[in-house]
Order: sequence, then C-alpha cells, then structure tokens
Amino acid sequence: MLQSVLLASIEKGQFAVAVLGIVAVVMLLKMQSSDVGRLALQLLDAAGHQAALGYLCAVSMLVGWTLHVRYLRRQFVMEIDRVSLERNDAQARCLGSRITSSEDSP
Repeated sequence: MLQSVLLASIEKGQFAVAVLGIVAVVMLLKMQSSDVGRLALQLLDAAGHQAALGYLCAVSMLVGWTLHVRYLRRQFVMEIDRVSLERNDAQARCLGSRITSSEDSP
C-alpha cells in the first residue's frame, strides 16, 4: 500500500511532500509523549518570536514548486498530444488514409 502511494505521488509530482510527511510522522511516533507536547509548545513559541519565518518560506517554496511541477506536467501532456496529432495527420497525408492506433487494439 505504501509503495502505491509513493508511486502515485511521484507520478503527480508530490513526492517531496509525501517524504516530508512520512519523516514527520515517523519522528513524532518515535518521540516520547511528553516530548511531543513540549515540541508543540516550542513550535508555538517560535511562531510568536517570528523565528518560524524561515520554515514558512520553506513550506511556501515547496507548495510553489509542487504547483509549478503540476503546471509543467499538464503543459507537457498537452504538447505530447499536439505533436501526436500532427504526426498522425502527416502520416495520413503521406499514406492517403489514417493509420489505426496500436493503443486501440486489445
């Protein structure tokens, strides 16, 4: 199950987010329960001291990168479809009839 989740995240460009999430969960599970509460208080205190600005920038860059990868992947698929259509049209012009796709056959 974990392997399929990781493969799906790689295909969608969200692998970095998935790995960071898994690392965070594993770290929280390995910590003692008293340390988890102390960590939460330290994070809230750091946010109050504006020391979390670097983390906020890192997270925002990661989100921006993820959105950019998603956009690039969409553009790539659209371009591949366009080039495939042009290739099919050129083949049809040269041969006089359209060639059936190998993807349509069982």
